[in-house]
Amino acid sequence: AFVKTVHLDSPAYKAGINAGDEVIFLNGLRFLKEDAQDLISLMNVNSAYEFIISRLGKVERFEVVPMGSPRVLKEIAVKDRKK
Repeated sequence: AFVKTVHLDSPAYKAGINAGDEVIFLNGLRFLKEDAQDLISLMNVNSAYEFIISRLGKVERFEVVPMGSPRVLKEIAVKDRKK
């Protein structure tokens, strides 16, 4: 399975995973293309996961810790226009 996109400031980005990397193992188990669809639902927030990645002919290890969803700005209210 190949990484399609990595969002800026995401746990994968912070760990050093790049688009185009091939995921070979996840926590010691072979990672297949079919596993990619269920990846997010299988991962727990604040738990560390070891990814073994193939990049440019080299195998590298990355640790990713999924975080909770970022807060979303819904509204901005101006309380004092003079400031």
